Amino acid sequence: GGEPQRLADNWRVSCLEDRYGFSVTSPEGVTYILDVMALVPASYVAVEQEGQMHNPDYPSTVLMQSYTLNVQVSRIEDRFGNWVEFTYESATMPVHTYTSSVTYGEKLLRIEANDGREIEFFYESGGQGSRISHIVADGKTWNYDYTVEFDAREQLDKDILTDVIRPDGKRWEFDLNFADYGGYQAGDGQNDCQVLNLPAKDSTLTHPNGAVFSLRQQLKQFGISEKPRSGSRCFSSMAVTQKTLSFNNEQLTWQYSYSQNAGSPKESTLSTSPAQALSGLPFTPSGYDLMDLRSTTVEAPDGSKTVHVFNRSHTALDSKPVATYWYDTNGTTLLRSKVLHYDVVAKSGSVGFQSCKPDVYPVLLIDGCGRIQQFGNADMHETHQYLATQTVRTHDGGAVSTYTTHYDDYNDYGKPLRVHEQSAQGSRYTRTTYQHDTQLWVL
Repeated sequence: GGEPQRLADNWRVSCLEDRYGFSVTSPEGVTYILDVMALVPASYVAVEQEGQMHNPDYPSTVLMQSYTLNVQVSRIEDRFGNWVEFTYESATMPVHTYTSSVTYGEKLLRIEANDGREIEFFYESGGQGSRISHIVADGKTWNYDYTVEFDAREQLDKDILTDVIRPDGKRWEFDLNFADYGGYQAGDGQNDCQVLNLPAKDSTLTHPNGAVFSLRQQLKQFGISEKPRSGSRCFSSMAVTQKTLSFNNEQLTWQYSYSQNAGSPKESTLSTSPAQALSGLPFTPSGYDLMDLRSTTVEAPDGSKTVHVFNRSHTALDSKPVATYWYDTNGTTLLRSKVLHYDVVAKSGSVGFQSCKPDVYPVLLIDGCGRIQQFGNADMHETHQYLATQTVRTHDGGAVSTYTTHYDDYNDYGKPLRVHEQSAQGSRYTRTTYQHDTQLWVL
């Protein structure tokens, strides 16, 4: 047809004709060949076994390793013919086992470019399969140190990076504490928007020259409005609450806070928070319902504050930025604001994914893949969300200056052909044409 195929923000994807894999081209004309399959260990799953009549001690349920299949890149080439190739070590398929370690995947051995540059990767045994021990490039060596920690949630031993030693002997030091608490849903350790009060997680990264970057994370609640009956009106996720940079006896700290207003509608009879609209804004963004909004506030080291407002409705605009408010160093004087509005345009076709994971274990019969499943919020993927207007206001005491930009007449590649700017000083129209090279895929 006449309309070009649009995939993932103008990235073009096609299947390879002579083998399993994909050719993916960016809007800048850079082509990635993805044709190396690698099996990455995932969590253990409980599998029901048929009992043996003559063995009363035969386990009825055992844990078996599951895997994620990744299709990895083997070559990258730009439109001028410059290329980078990736060489992997072939590996055998994993054998069925209960909880013992197995061989998996494809190890990356070498990255080489057409100009002669090359990077080599070397491995050692780790907590779960192999891990990189050192990398050699241009005759210089970078070494990697780890500790092994057991992930109780996924029932896996994981390699945690602790040090990267540079060729000059100086090192990056990592004390990472990112595991646990991720992805909690109502009913999964949470009762209808009940906030889980779990301890914070602190991580640090130390630069070879002595600077220390610290990150604090804590489980925070995020509400959803206009939720479907089958879904939860809240979810919890690890979120950054503090960021600190220390160097030369100086310390800079950024604080992060979240509105955590409970989602809607509330259908549970539990004594948990009712549906809550967003509060505390200097003014309501025009055209929006406060029940459909949530916010993130960032306080900078100098005391200035920025409030970022997002859409939280279970619609095509879920998670889209709605407004930003900038405050002075006293944290209360509003300096500037920006409000965004969008046009939602339907895409041709629909999106979904096909799952080949059996519904019942043990697997006695493999009868193809399951039905096409929809994403949790298909509207986000089946529509284009085009920026329609941007309104910027500067606040100087009681005086407010407004600058509005309208975007419309979007072409097939998501580019606005007409822009209208207006303020108290007048207005201006700009008409733009684009040259899209669909042969080289430079958009």
